[in-house]
Formats: sequence, structure tokens, C-alpha cells
Amino acid sequence: MFSLDQTTSAKPQVVLEFQAIILAGNQGNIYPLAADDNLPKALLPIANRPMIAYPLQWLEATGIQNIIVAICSSSEAKLTHYLRNVYEGSAHIDIVTVDEHFSTAEVLRYLAPRIFQDFIVLPCDAVANPQTAYPQRFLDSYRSANPALTALFYEPPKSEGGGGSTKDSEWPLYVGLDATQQRLLYMRPGDRVKEALNLRMPLLRKFTRLNLVTHLQDAHIYVCKKWILDLVVQKKELTSFQKDVLPLLVRAQCRPSLLETEGISAIMDAARQRHKYNQSVHEWSTTVADDPMEPELRVNLYIASSGFMGRADSVPHYCDLNKHASRLFPDDRVAKSAEINSRSQIGADSMVGNLTKVDERTSVKKSVIGAHCVIGKNVKIVNSVLMDYITVEDGAKLDGCVICNNAKIQAKAQLKDCEVGASLVVDPETQAKNERIVSSFIPSGEEGMQVNFG
Repeated sequence: MFSLDQTTSAKPQVVLEFQAIILAGNQGNIYPLAADDNLPKALLPIANRPMIAYPLQWLEATGIQNIIVAICSSSEAKLTHYLRNVYEGSAHIDIVTVDEHFSTAEVLRYLAPRIFQDFIVLPCDAVANPQTAYPQRFLDSYRSANPALTALFYEPPKSEGGGGSTKDSEWPLYVGLDATQQRLLYMRPGDRVKEALNLRMPLLRKFTRLNLVTHLQDAHIYVCKKWILDLVVQKKELTSFQKDVLPLLVRAQCRPSLLETEGISAIMDAARQRHKYNQSVHEWSTTVADDPMEPELRVNLYIASSGFMGRADSVPHYCDLNKHASRLFPDDRVAKSAEINSRSQIGADSMVGNLTKVDERTSVKKSVIGAHCVIGKNVKIVNSVLMDYITVEDGAKLDGCVICNNAKIQAKAQLKDCEVGASLVVDPETQAKNERIVSSFIPSGEEGMQVNFG
């Protein structure tokens, strides 16, 4: 994905060689945005489009039509409605409900009976320009090198601030690569590095052009040989694809003993035998290469070196992606059905959704406002994301905030770097900074009314 240096209007050919799996079950570290009383993570708006629309459109841009979307029971009704009745793509989407506590490898293990060929795994929160992020080069790099796996990496966009009360501790990811061969040779999260990195001599002897970088992030998008799924099925101790399966394969490239002790060689040999048998039975094959894999285990990477890409895997990243993605749709910045008072100011870096009303002397900068919102007079909104059906009364100020569906910000409230949960009411003249307002309980008594936020 996301060689964003190419634009095409041509309809892609249907690709039969891959199945795709979008992981949309786990809500991740994005509370209170993804919550039962608001929206599933996969439906959170990015530039007023559901998050999952981006990976779906990315896959369809490659011609991939066979897509499995793994969801959990708590989001089943809302996601199924969107995928069946709202999403306008042409792909065949198979919706499968999985245990909400399943990790990525466990989801693949559960889906194994439905996967019959090489496959692509991607998260629902991968966001790029659906109009110009034509991902053929990513898949072509896999086709031409024919590795066991190709992982997509990208350079994260620069944060512009804001993003609610949660501030990420951004640990670097140490990535060792051989750019001449597109090989992924080493991965180590920064939070696991104590004093120094340990690089084994066999690795350094075999790959003399190894470069160690910290500016890249793993997109969690992988195109894989079918036999990798066999490995996941057999080795039940592998729970996370990114933390367990991928590092194991990367290490095994330079450690022949791992190939044997972990059973990788046997699984690869069995895959070769199946391929030879299939070729003897059929005159044609849907695989690109004559052999399903090279004799040597290879793990490759593809770097999205230009354009826009990111993951909405935290509240700050979600806010940043809204601002970046809003610039991808210059013709849709202010919906035609929105009512904008002539004495208000909507910045060229902002979006306003359908049927939203903005009253006079209101200023909106670097923000995304959803549909059916009512914004009063003398309101200032900066660096914020407002979802749908939100009311902001006169004189309120929002700076660096995320406001969930159906919330109400009453007159002259001032919030900075706050998250307001769905259907919450923020009292008039409230002043809050770095607060997560996620629920309210309002008992009434003889001495008046008390509001507790928890």
C-alpha cells in the first residue's frame, strides 16, 4: 500500500491470487472514542468517512475482491449494517464474528478454514488517500521477490498537536534492513531496549549492508504465503502476528537452527509438495511464481516513501489523521447541505459535515466537524474533532478536543485537550484541561445537584 506517488482513474483488474483479512474486532487503545455508547473503532470517522472505508478502498484499488472482515459481537450490528447497506464498494465481503479477546494470530487461526491462498492482513485503522494511494507497487514487490512475507512500513506524519487528554509516549522502532534486497532483518521496539541493541554476528556477516533506522513504523499490513497461516495454526503459543510471528520469521532468516526447532522447514517443505501436486493436477495455477517460495526464507519490507499514510491506533494519532486526511478532499470541505452563517469563519484546513449549522461570529480552524451538529454564536473550535449530532452553545471554546456523538457543550464552557464521551453534557462555563469526561451521574438532593465525572 501507499506508494502515494501514483494516481490512476483506471478500473483495476480483478485479482484472484490473494485473499484479504481486515482486523476490525479489537477496539484498541482509543477509549472513550470506541465505546458501546458511541461507535466501534472501525466506524469512527476520519475526515467524516468511516475508518474502515480506507482499507476497503485500498484493497479494491488493487482489484482484490475477496475480503474477510473480522469483527466482535459488541460491534456486530453496527458494522454489519454499514458493510451490507452503506458501503458502496464492489468487493465480496465476508463478515466473521470472533472473540473480542482474540489477538491477531488467534483471529487468523480461527479464520484458517476460510483462507485458501496467499493472503493480506491489515488493520481497520490504516488510513491513506483512497484516491491516489494506488498500492500496486507494494503487491508487485511481493510478486517480483517472491518472499515468505512482505511487510509495509511508513514514515509517520508529523503531529500538529491536539488530540485529547492522552499523550503518547512515542518509543522508536529499531528496524534493520538491507535496502538493496528489500530485506527486513531486525525489529526491536524502543521500550524493550534497556541499554544497547544486541545484533548477532551471523546476521552481520550475512548482511554486510544492514542499515539500522528509527524513523519508520510498522503499518501492520502484511502480504503472506499461505504456509505462514499453517505455521500460525500449528504453533498455538504464537498470539500476536506483529510481536510473535513476524519477529520469529525475521530471526529465522539468519538462524538455521530456528527453522528446524520451530518447525518452519517442515511447513515450507509441505507447502512445496502441495504446490507441485496442484501443478500436476491443473494445467494452470493462480500463483505468480513457478515455485511457491524461494529455497531461502525471505522476509521483505516495502517502504511507503511518499504521500500520506498513518494508523489511528491511539487518540492523538486519530486526531492527527483527521487533520491530514481532511486535506485529501478539498471539494468536500464544507458539505453542500451545511448552513454556514456568512459572518462565521471556516478555515481552509477544516471540514464541516452534512446538515450542520454554524452560527455567526464562530471560528473553526484545523478541525473536522461531523454531520447534524449545531454550533452556536461566538464559538471557537481549534485543532478538534467533533463527531455527529453535537451541540456547542454560544461562547464555548474547544481547543485540541475530541467530542463523541450526541454530546452537548453548554454556553461558555472552555475545554482544552479533552475527550468528551458520547451523549455527555458539559455544564455552562465549565473550564477543563487534559480531562477525559466519559460518563456522568447526576443525583439531585436537598442541597442541589452534583456532577461526577468518571
